[in-house]
Amino acid sequence: MKTISTLVFFLAFFSANLVASDSISIDDSWVRAAPPTSSNTAAYMKISNHTDKAITLKSANTDAAKMTQLHLSSMVDGLMTMEEQKQGIEIPANSTFELKPASYHIMIMGLKQPLPQEGTLTFELKFSNGHTTTLNAPIKAATSPAHEHDMKEKMPMEMNKKQ
Repeated sequence: MKTISTLVFFLAFFSANLVASDSISIDDSWVRAAPPTSSNTAAYMKISNHTDKAITLKSANTDAAKMTQLHLSSMVDGLMTMEEQKQGIEIPANSTFELKPASYHIMIMGLKQPLPQEGTLTFELKFSNGHTTTLNAPIKAATSPAHEHDMKEKMPMEMNKKQ
């Protein structure tokens, strides 16, 4: 009898994890390469929710930095602002949501050492449905460094905390 109850427990545990792992997929993840003097960068990706209910990305964590936060960058009154998303980032049911430059992203702050130019950064993502996933995102140069440099000169960045 004890063997059967142990078997039922393991089957229930593994089938629940299979459902959770089938509920979310991550594609096209990458981390912006940072100059050696910069202690901050950002991560981007496409998150697909394969369920009939919205799922929220609650947090991201990496051992390579002191802190990570979920952020939204947007233009407000001619200024590019960045706002922490303390409640997380909602991924609508049966859809794909893209974390991308000048929009939603994972802000990586206080890098413990410079990022390798062609390496990867390991993250742990936690979702509201209990799913946790680890991914290795490649480190890539921004697609348009000149454009980013121009934007930095023309638009000061403001940091806001969402209440």
